Amino acid sequence: MSTSYPDDADGDVLNAIAESGVDMTQPLTIEFVIDAPSEQHARAIEKDLVAAGHPAETVYEEGEEEEGIEPGWVVMIEKDVVPDHQRIIDMQAEYDRFAAVHEGKVDGWGAMIDPPEHEHD
Repeated sequence: MSTSYPDDADGDVLNAIAESGVDMTQPLTIEFVIDAPSEQHARAIEKDLVAAGHPAETVYEEGEEEEGIEPGWVVMIEKDVVPDHQRIIDMQAEYDRFAAVHEGKVDGWGAMIDPPEHEHD
């Protein structure tokens, strides 16, 4: 079954996940990342998200110089959802509303994908 996603950053990620062999009709653990300007801001975003029933955690990211990723405070949200383009767009918009109150912003998402298991004799 081939699914075509919109030609945007979210669609590109969904296409890559689908091409890796993941069943896109089943829930997948999606991790959303919110950038925050400071630990205080990140903890305020986390508190608001948790109060609204979202599993959020504040983390200090060391950054990766080779990839141009600056170190800083982020809030991570993991949700098990069927990876649908509009659903992911809507979730990012919802998390952005929480983040904006404390000067943060959603900075993307990714999926927790287990490599396919191979049976050995």
